Amino acid sequence: LKRVSFDEDTEKDKHGELTHYLFVVFEAEYKSGTIKPGDDIEKLKWIKRSDLRKMKLTRPSEKLFREMGIL
Repeated sequence: LKRVSFDEDTEKDKHGELTHYLFVVFEAEYKSGTIKPGDDIEKLKWIKRSDLRKMKLTRPSEKLFREMGIL
């Protein structure tokens, strides 16, 4: 694994409570198998880079993808 970035943000969660989020991003090599979300993730799936523009992204994710030249 290679650490790519670290960022943080605060916003209201689905219950309206102000929540502090940490974003730690790693680069990894996919070898095989099926991705499976942990109990802290609602949904997990592979997407094409071109589809990122269609998604609602968190502020740190959008910032990172812009810095990487993906958006």
